[in-house]
Amino acid sequence: NAQYNYSGKDAQVPLALYKILRGQLRAAGCAISAILECEALPVFVEMSHRGMPVDDGELARVLGLYRAAQDRVLRPFTTAFPHVNPASPDQVLDALRSVGLKIDGTADADLAPLAEHAPAARALLDWRSLGTQVKYLEGIAALKHGGAVRA
Repeated sequence: NAQYNYSGKDAQVPLALYKILRGQLRAAGCAISAILECEALPVFVEMSHRGMPVDDGELARVLGLYRAAQDRVLRPFTTAFPHVNPASPDQVLDALRSVGLKIDGTADADLAPLAEHAPAARALLDWRSLGTQVKYLEGIAALKHGGAVRA
């Protein structure tokens, strides 16, 4: 009898949580997302157990495309500043200031206002954005084992 009572309480907890969270999810506009996540749970469990299949050739092809795009969008910067490492904030800051740009730093928030009129600033922003995608794809490649990604 004690085990039945214990399992009955286990069933009551999620129901009580649902009653509390339902209103909060609706108020936040997340109710549909929550339902979809619950419905997708079996897929997530399966992917966690077996991994997500990855086509090595396609992953290499797409990663190559993103790397090429990253090189292409950086050209205005490397043309203007051939000896500046775009990954070095100090070098970038010095280079941009050397052409008269008034800039306090090299964060995206500092570069964004200049992007419309300074091709080198636009190039850096685009290069960084594509770099995020490249790192993501490289992460998939690093997690791949036996034709699947397992996290």
